[in-house]
This record gives sequence, structure tokens and C-alpha cells, in this order.
Amino acid sequence: MPVHHEAQSLLAEARSCGRCAVPADEATRKAFGRRLSAGTVVRPFRGMYAEASHWRSLNPNERALHIIRTLSSLHPHWIFGGPSAALVHGLDCPYPLSRAICRVISPDAWNPPKRSGLVDLCRTRPDVVRVDGINVTSVESTVFDCVIRFLPSYSLGFADSAIRLGRTDAPRLLRFCRGQRREARWDKAEQVLLLADGASENGGESQCRGALYECGCARPRLQVPVPCVDVPGRTHRPDMLWTRDDGSYVACEFDGTRKYVDPAMIGNRDVRQVVAEERRRAECLGSQGIDVFRLFYGNLNETGELLRLLDEYRVPMDEGIRRRLGVWPG
Repeated sequence: MPVHHEAQSLLAEARSCGRCAVPADEATRKAFGRRLSAGTVVRPFRGMYAEASHWRSLNPNERALHIIRTLSSLHPHWIFGGPSAALVHGLDCPYPLSRAICRVISPDAWNPPKRSGLVDLCRTRPDVVRVDGINVTSVESTVFDCVIRFLPSYSLGFADSAIRLGRTDAPRLLRFCRGQRREARWDKAEQVLLLADGASENGGESQCRGALYECGCARPRLQVPVPCVDVPGRTHRPDMLWTRDDGSYVACEFDGTRKYVDPAMIGNRDVRQVVAEERRRAECLGSQGIDVFRLFYGNLNETGELLRLLDEYRVPMDEGIRRRLGVWPG
């Protein structure tokens, strides 16, 4: 394949800036087309290109950010909202929600997007801020838009991470929500935002709490310190903890696969050591009268299995939530 220096330069510059390359003339466009046919570049969005090896190394959220940065450079007046704005703000975002790029427009300018992968959100007077050179809705507006559109299992993480990262706080989120009473489902958004807690350590835990909320589960306490009976000075912090009506305790530990494969989390330990430590931790909590059950990502979409586990471990339920969501035993 002949060397096209402009194409190579554009790809290198785009990679270093965290965006996609856009050809400026027909000759460069044809050069990208040849590389696309050869499989050395990909076209993730209309008119955009990236090195195939670099693109494969990115997770879905990083890929979405590359596209957002590129669109912002091509259309500086565009405003991004919903999950796209959340990514720019650095909030937790479930991978399935970052696939569509969300642009904010006024209702009188709305028409169906011509580009595949682009979704328009209509807002009369959007609350806009500029982050890293990109126009996005404010954190409060972004979280609200996500909470009213998606199930709690997908949307709670936006609110939790916004608080955890210091981008906003729970009172501000609630004030913004209550100022949107003309919006459909604002009251359901309020109920989810009342659950928001910056003590949630990652998006997986937020997704787990959201799924339990959808089952009618009572609000748990997060990361409650429990002294270790085996090692003086050590403290265990269960992801979620409830107190039953009889005064006994039950805890839920959410296990994402990352803790077993990410070097940053396992250090010099192998998987067997990590599993053994998790078992000893559960045994320590059990010796102090705390029943422990574990949930994995695969459990979160299995409502029947979740309800069975909640019943088996006698996890406190909130009948008000169950009535509002239409969740009933059996």
C-alpha cells in the first residue's frame, strides 16, 4: 500500500488527542478508504477514521468519547446531553448507554437525525456548561435526563458518581429534579435520586443497588465499617448492609469480574488468593452475625433469581417501593 503521509499524520494526531481522524480532501479520503479495505483503520462514525489496533484497545465509553470530541471539533456549537454529557463530565456510564451519541437541540429545530448513532434530546432552555472545550448540559441536568430515561439499574450510577466525584451533591440534584415538574416521570426520577449515595464505590455497585431497588428492596447502608475478628486493626466494609426487623444483619457483596483480572486490584495475588480472601472475609462477617450473599453481573438481569435470593436471605423490603413499581411476591 502506498504511503500517504497526510493520512498517517492525521491518524497519529487523532490518537494523541483522543479523537478520530477526519480527512480534509478527496485524496486523503481515498487513502483512508484503502486502509479501511485493508483492515488497518476502522470507520466508527460517518466521515471518521481511527487506527484499527488503537480502536480495539478502547472500551465502549472511550470510543464514544473519541466520537464526541470529533463531533465537537466539527460542530463547535453542538450541545451534548444524556449519557454523552455524562462521559464528558467523567461520570459512570453503563456501556450499552454510551453507544448512541446524544445531542441537545431546541424543540422547534427537531427533525429525525440523518446520522446513524445520533440521538436528539429536545430542550427549550438547556442548562449548558463547557467541559474540556465541549458544550454539555450541566451535571444536574445530565443526571436528571439519564434518570428519567433509563431504569434505576442503569441510571443510579450517574447520580452516585456525580456525588462521589464532587461534581455536585444530593441536595442540588434533588432541587434540580423538583424544578422539572413539567417533565413526565419527574417524580419517579426523584425517588431514584433519593437513593443516590457517593459512598457507592463504582458503577457496578450502583447498578446492583438499582436492580435491587427495582425488586422493591429497602435502601441499604453502604460501606459500613465492621471490625475484623481475625486481624487486629483491619476493617471490613460490606458493599450493602441491612438490619432486619429482628435486629439481625444481612449484607450483599457485589462481585464484578474486574477484581479477579485487573492487576490494579489484585496486585501480586493470583485469582485463587483473591477468592480465598473473599471467603475468609465472608466467614469473618458471618462469625459476627452478618449473613452474606453475593451477586454477580449476570444476576442483575434475572429478576426472578434476585427475588428468590432476597427472600432466602430475608432482606428487608419496602412495600411502598413494591407498590409503586408493581413488584409483588411470586
